[in-house]
Amino acid sequence: MTAERPERDLDKEFEALIANWDPTPSPSPEPSDPPSQDPPPGVNVWRGPTNWRPPEDSAAEDDFTPAPVHLPPQEDLHFWGIVVSITGGGLLLLWLILTDVHRSSWWYYGALGLLIGGFALLILRQPRNRDLTDDGTRI
Repeated sequence: MTAERPERDLDKEFEALIANWDPTPSPSPEPSDPPSQDPPPGVNVWRGPTNWRPPEDSAAEDDFTPAPVHLPPQEDLHFWGIVVSITGGGLLLLWLILTDVHRSSWWYYGALGLLIGGFALLILRQPRNRDLTDDGTRI
């Protein structure tokens, strides 16, 4: 003989647990209205609010003007050397590996040389004096 367990209403038990979650009593003597079961519009129950709202103190942020952006000139051979050597070397090496063309090993050495040279140019382009307090983020 096995005694069957009675069905438990887990939802009611969970609601009772959550109802007594706040350890501090509310200051008003009258009971507050229970929260509605439907979430407000724009709120996903699992992720939280999905509609972006600006912060309350956004008036202070309206005065922000970004610094002008200085792009490298088109005649910057160092920049274009980086772009051409890394892109060209990578594509050439990828083409040589995927097509399995039996060429001399100089093609592989040339592709690797382009990649390594482009990486070296990229490293040389870094500024010599850096701000040590800068965390690297840019807007």
